[in-house]
Amino acid sequence: MFLNATSSNALIVLQQASATSSVEFDTNPVLSQNNAESIWRYSFNPQYSLSAVDEKNRFFSNVGLNVVRTTNKNITADREDPNLSLGWDRELERGRFSVVGVYNRTSSRFREFRNTGFVDNDGTSVSKSLSAIWNHAISERLDYSLGGNLTKNINSGTSALAQETLRKSINTTLTYAFNEYVSPFVQFSYTKFNPNGVGSIASNSKNYIAGLRYSINPQLTFSGSTGITDISTGGRGKLINANLDYLGERYSVSFTAGRNSSPSDIGQFQESDSIAANYNYLVSDKSSVGADFFISKNNASVNNFNIN
Repeated sequence: MFLNATSSNALIVLQQASATSSVEFDTNPVLSQNNAESIWRYSFNPQYSLSAVDEKNRFFSNVGLNVVRTTNKNITADREDPNLSLGWDRELERGRFSVVGVYNRTSSRFREFRNTGFVDNDGTSVSKSLSAIWNHAISERLDYSLGGNLTKNINSGTSALAQETLRKSINTTLTYAFNEYVSPFVQFSYTKFNPNGVGSIASNSKNYIAGLRYSINPQLTFSGSTGITDISTGGRGKLINANLDYLGERYSVSFTAGRNSSPSDIGQFQESDSIAANYNYLVSDKSSVGADFFISKNNASVNNFNIN
């Protein structure tokens, strides 16, 4: 990794290059009951970022390539998937405004399995999104934020996923700093989901959430939330999330557990329970190593049928 900075008048230009590599072992990626086949996946992900900063603005961009090699190409092919993001941050008198555009390409099989637990053909999923958020300090203790997102997913080489989906969402959050340790918040979001494919059903969802962030000490932070979601095609579901983060001098650890209900690419709606953990250790100023753990249980409703 390298980091370089140059300045011209009041404008500071920063550039950074980095690369990460990972190894994954999957015992049964196609979830076969009779002929389970395991694979190893090796990933290499170089990234380059460029940003320009002045007194009130930050313009930034990032480009990368995710190179994947596998030991069984009959299950999943080798891939070279690009990703790109462009954005702008603006400091305001009592807050901040930012807008970000993202392009990402990945394997539809592993993306959908991670999101819903559903296994499809090993196709390609392309995601294009544009999001914006406005934060405003109403007072010294009360903060308000308003955000919106537009995401278009295009799937190719798949059998059951919608060929194309368009997701529009808006969310608003009100946070009160009760003291330096505890910050409760309430949140509302609305999402309109329009899939285009055989058997696809358009839907919308409304989320009502309440939670808090608790700084136990300078290194340890807990955040939790609970709420309900109303999905037009699937009734009412639960939303639960708990997160614990520890930041040490040279390492960080995080644990997350939760339940989520939302519209799905494969049918009417999905409900997911998940547990995740992450460990990262800073070997030097330029390199780090880490490990991730993730397990989930998913239930999807597809035209009045359930997939577990």
